[in-house]
Amino acid sequence: MISLLAGMVTIWLIYLVGVELFSRRVALWGAGLAAICPYLVWYSRDATDYAWLIAVSTASFYLLVRSAKRGGWKNWTGFVLATIAALFSHYYAAVLLVAELPVYFLVADWRRQLRPWLASEAAIGLALIPWLFYNRGASTWAAMKIPDIVAIIKATSMAPVTYVRGYAGLSGSGAATIFPDAGQARQLIAVFAIIFSLFLFLPPLRKAFFNKRVATLAIYTFLVVAIPVFLQYLRGETVAGRYYAIAAPGFILLLAVLMAASPPRVAFIAVYFWFQDSWGCSTTSSFEHTKTTGAAS
Repeated sequence: MISLLAGMVTIWLIYLVGVELFSRRVALWGAGLAAICPYLVWYSRDATDYAWLIAVSTASFYLLVRSAKRGGWKNWTGFVLATIAALFSHYYAAVLLVAELPVYFLVADWRRQLRPWLASEAAIGLALIPWLFYNRGASTWAAMKIPDIVAIIKATSMAPVTYVRGYAGLSGSGAATIFPDAGQARQLIAVFAIIFSLFLFLPPLRKAFFNKRVATLAIYTFLVVAIPVFLQYLRGETVAGRYYAIAAPGFILLLAVLMAASPPRVAFIAVYFWFQDSWGCSTTSSFEHTKTTGAAS
């Protein structure tokens, strides 16, 4: 129930971010896509902390954008509390401390918000002191290795594939694995590249994508994918789909911007085929596999 409620709150938060950064139309598309996204649904019925992590990290991003635009001690206090909650949920939430920096610089009213932002960052910094004692996972960073750059690029490019296609069943070790094989991943990445390259030549879509708000969301989304992947390879370990968790709402909102700017018929057909493909291949098979193996989810 905790994961389910966190997943429902995430849909609401994605809507709020969409309204704050873009428009109600984009926000509604974002909430609708989040509700059928197999990746988010997976964690909404999984008894781990990832659904909660996604929710509180999205709350942190939303409250930062709201605070940077509007100010107010209530907004800044909410941002601090949401960020601290994310940090104490999973140590990879520390990526927010880096990824949210460009968000502030791109969105904030410098003359009015610099002082409260610095005060908020100082409060979060103070919370890092007990966090370092609380978080046992942080102690595993003593041994670091030279990362494989090619592997990092491949793993980072798999993030949108994972969001669209979801997970496969549980592996023998009990860990959820990324769904597509290498051939399927290449095909899906090629489709993404063709769609975006064609759409960016159309004036409405080009206007929708080439602006500071989309750049803000795109930079944040990229950082919260790339940094965990890099850190994981720095430890000499492989990357699973759970390390893409924080970036899922950002990717969904970028997709929502594309859908909102597209002709309605084209957008709904695209969503229909996505729903049929992802739910027919990944989510259902994952659930059936989980039941047959007797694993808890």
